[in-house]
Amino acid sequence: MHEFIKVHEKSLRGVLHGFDRVVFRGTLRSISYADGLGKYLNRYGIRLKDFDAWAQRCTRRLDQAIVRWAQRAKRPLVYLHASGIDKEARARMIAQEDGVTEGLVCVLTCVEPCYSAQIHRNRATKLLELQYVPRKCKFYYLYLMHPVFGWMYIRLQSWVPFDVQVGLNGRSYLQQRLDHAGIGYVKTDNCFPRIDDMPKAQAFMDELTALNWPTQLRQLLADLWPEKQEGILPEEPGRYYWSIRQSEVATDVMFTDPAALAAVYPRLCRHGIEGLRCEDVMRFFDKPPSRCGGQVTSSYQKLVQGVRLKHQLGSNWIKMYDKAKSVLRIETTINDPHRLRVFRGTLEKPEENPHWQAMAKAVADIQRRVAVSRQANERYLNALAPVGQATTVATELDPLSRPVTKEGKRCRGLRPVCPEDAHFLAAVLDGRHAIDGFTNGSLQELLYPEQPPDPAVARRRSNAVGRKIRLLRQHGLINKVGARRLYRVTASGCRAISLAMALRQQTTLMAIAA
Repeated sequence: MHEFIKVHEKSLRGVLHGFDRVVFRGTLRSISYADGLGKYLNRYGIRLKDFDAWAQRCTRRLDQAIVRWAQRAKRPLVYLHASGIDKEARARMIAQEDGVTEGLVCVLTCVEPCYSAQIHRNRATKLLELQYVPRKCKFYYLYLMHPVFGWMYIRLQSWVPFDVQVGLNGRSYLQQRLDHAGIGYVKTDNCFPRIDDMPKAQAFMDELTALNWPTQLRQLLADLWPEKQEGILPEEPGRYYWSIRQSEVATDVMFTDPAALAAVYPRLCRHGIEGLRCEDVMRFFDKPPSRCGGQVTSSYQKLVQGVRLKHQLGSNWIKMYDKAKSVLRIETTINDPHRLRVFRGTLEKPEENPHWQAMAKAVADIQRRVAVSRQANERYLNALAPVGQATTVATELDPLSRPVTKEGKRCRGLRPVCPEDAHFLAAVLDGRHAIDGFTNGSLQELLYPEQPPDPAVARRRSNAVGRKIRLLRQHGLINKVGARRLYRVTASGCRAISLAMALRQQTTLMAIAA
């Protein structure tokens, strides 16, 4: 990200990282599968032939508690005849019409598909069996203006196993915190084109990651939950196991005015479609292509919010928007964290015997999830760094063609469009070096696929690559990382090399048309 900021720093107002949308899921794990629910029924002496009547009592108890809660708050309970109706839009319309600024906005109910329990008669054994199958039941959508989290919703399943879903928005939380702190801002839709105190705003966004989420989520459910009744579900909120169903972590680059973003955004989109390969997108998620096991799809679409560029890897993706005309948003969405890795022990004892393993959906990994998403956003911005302000080819490439003298040593000029130098520059800018940088050996693997026949050839190859590396350092295209023999491409180097590669790939017809 730092390379992108350097290129556009004169046109930027600030950068904001943090949650955009996060959806939590609460599960009563002991009854979320057939055997577990069967054991629960046996514990309380409930026979399978009485299951439907018992489940209806549980549903009626939850329904009565929600109706009482809505009546106390004097807010409407609305039944929707189709599950495809935009529930958030309906809730926001009700909030605007009634002038609701705090507390419960409304309760919406509708029938939707679910995964739930039912009794099945086994024809072979002539016995009743308990199964979890796809079916339909009534859901409750409770929309709130929370004093801490702002606009949010709670989705309750009215039939066994009574799953819960809680949806929050990090920008709504930030708005609440800015209002309480008296910090000025401009908010459009779901982003902030301007915030008067950016360091404080970033500190507020970081608070969400550090919260004790199981405690927070239990408190959200406590007001509407029915009193505990032995042998009747749902149980108290404290029995729920919380995981993250979906998370969106956004990096908002706030430009000073719409014209500054409009001048560069079309070129950013073109570079994202034409210049980023599948291997590059995989490495934004810190996944080497050899271990990825998936394919990348990219799409370009004009939406109401702005022009969107999306790169999808399995169930996870990275998107780029131009929001509110002056905000460049890079957003990483994680639905399947198992593709990613976390360094810890077990979920119960994370400090014992830590090791790298697949990330879990549990809220225990929320900090690692946010860190991976933010790193993906920053890598994406770095990949866009070569697309700077409008300039000419001569301005970028002419200085490279001239000899340079540093510390009394004269180095020849580069020939970035000629085959010999262009082949080496392409290896330096290869996407597999975007995260860890490159070494002499890693460049040799790209430049010389075959193994050297003898040690003398290996030495000649190493010396040749070493001379090219020194040449690029003299021209300022790469930097050495600390005292290690590791190198990374600079922002100016990335821009110049990308331009030279684009010139070599351009057809004569395109050049004449341009």
